[in-house]
Amino acid sequence: MKKKFIYLFELFLTLIFSPLFEYRSLDTRMVDRHINELKQYSWFLLLYEDEKFRRLFYTNYKIRKYLESPFRVERLMKNSHAQEKFKQYLGKQLLK
Repeated sequence: MKKKFIYLFELFLTLIFSPLFEYRSLDTRMVDRHINELKQYSWFLLLYEDEKFRRLFYTNYKIRKYLESPFRVERLMKNSHAQEKFKQYLGKQLLK
């Protein structure tokens, strides 16, 4: 009975507090640096030159959060499949 109560209490706390921590602050300098690094690649430069996508790079939290990760940016630089997935993700965020 006690374990069940503890489990339910932890579940309750997770449901209540997880949205509060979802939107933590971004390291904007790192995001901007990653954007500058990605601009060296033609596929990204084409996206960046399109106004609707460029706006996403600077105003959309989810896109900026994605570009904050050094691992993801490194993968974008080296993996064409990751680039295609990122383009799809941009398209989805554009529709929102």
